[in-house]
Amino acid sequence: MTPKKAILAAQYLLILAIIITAYFQFFYTESLPTSHHNLMIDEQAPDFTLHSAQSTVSLSSFKDKQAVAIYFGYTACPDVCPTGLSQLANAIKRLTASEQAQIQGLMITLDPERDPADTVNTYAQFFLPEFKGLSDTSERISNVASQYQVIYQRKMIEGSALQYTLDHSSNFYLIDKQGILRHVVPHTISTEMLIEALRSVLNDN
Repeated sequence: MTPKKAILAAQYLLILAIIITAYFQFFYTESLPTSHHNLMIDEQAPDFTLHSAQSTVSLSSFKDKQAVAIYFGYTACPDVCPTGLSQLANAIKRLTASEQAQIQGLMITLDPERDPADTVNTYAQFFLPEFKGLSDTSERISNVASQYQVIYQRKMIEGSALQYTLDHSSNFYLIDKQGILRHVVPHTISTEMLIEALRSVLNDN
C-alpha cells in the first residue's frame, strides 16, 4: 500500500469510528429515562416530603432557616456517590462554624428497594453527622428525581450478589434559605469552587 493510500485508509477509519461512536452515544442517551419537569435556576426548587430515619423531611421545612445541598445517589454505589458525598462534606467542613450551621446536606436515595430510610440516613451521616439521608416508596422517589431532572437507570449484573447497579447523573443542587434553586453543579467540581458556590448561596440571603 502506498503512503497516500495508507493515509486515506486511516482517515476513512477515523471517520467511521466517529460515526459509530456518535451512533451508540445517541441511542444510549435516548434509552435513558428523561424528565419533562422544567427545573429552572433562580426559581423556587420543587418541594417534596420524604422519610429520614424516624421522621419525615420536607424541603419547605428548611425555608427561612437553612440553605440546602441535595445529592441523589444510593448506598451500594461503588465510587461516584462516595466521591460526591466526600466532596460535599469536605467543602462544608472548610466553612466557618456559623456558615456550617446554615447549610443542611441531604442525600436522596435512587434505590429505595435496598435503601430504607434508616439505611440511607446512616450512610449519609458516615460522611458528615449533620447530613440527612432520605428514602420513600419507589413511586415517590421517582417523582422527586424527575422534578430535579435526575437521570438514572438500573444496570443488571449477572452472577453477582449485588444483582444490579444504577447509572445516574451526579450533581449537587444548592438551594438558598428562600427555597430558590441557585446552582446545579457536578460532583467533579473542585472543593474550592464548591465552597465558593455554597457561600454564594448563603450570601444570596
